[in-house]
Amino acid sequence: MKQALMYVIIFVILCSLADYSIDNTFARQIDKQSPYHLALASIGAKSLESRMDSWAKMRTAPGAEDLKSCLENILVAFKLPVKKDEFILESHENTLILRYEVRFSELVYCFAIESNIDKNECYLLTSIISSDSKVVWRDYQKIYQDLLGLDWESYYLYTASIDTALSNESRKECMNVLMKNLGVAEAEIYENGVITSSAGYSETLEQDIRAVKAGKRKYNVQAALRSILDREKTHVYIGMPLIMADY
Repeated sequence: MKQALMYVIIFVILCSLADYSIDNTFARQIDKQSPYHLALASIGAKSLESRMDSWAKMRTAPGAEDLKSCLENILVAFKLPVKKDEFILESHENTLILRYEVRFSELVYCFAIESNIDKNECYLLTSIISSDSKVVWRDYQKIYQDLLGLDWESYYLYTASIDTALSNESRKECMNVLMKNLGVAEAEIYENGVITSSAGYSETLEQDIRAVKAGKRKYNVQAALRSILDREKTHVYIGMPLIMADY
């Protein structure tokens, strides 16, 4: 009897440990699901691509060799291959531009550094593009925190697709659901032909996304839905804090 009771106790303990492990695994998966993934799923949209565009400015105008050294430091920070023979240097009057593009670990990295001698300034732009919906941009944010000791600004764009060309009313309904799941309490919705757009402020995103101000309001997320009538599709765009590209 005692032995049977011992087996029961061990079984209960093992079940508890299994439940704990499953709960922890599930919790980690949920934590990785950023609000935009859940928002896209809420309207039946399939993720196509996401990108992180970041830029910074230096109060100096480096020469060609210093530009190359600067780019090398950025590549090392991202643990990317340094192929100097693929660096592209352009010269336009008093401006030098160094470009480099590399595909690594299913991501596309684009770098551009512009040195303006007249203004004695240097502008750094990086773009990282991914077709993997599981990419966690927060991991890349950490790299920028100490990158070259500069104050980097980052914008994010997520694109997705719905397998039908939504009507004006359907786009508006989807937009309301989308913004609600992004944590926006008061969203401004605009209609322009086959495009429905909206912008607002989400407390859910405030820790990761630096808000921008327009008049007396601040925004940290913008979304747009565009119906492609001849393809029977609707493209979905989510920009944080705003959409920088055309839609």
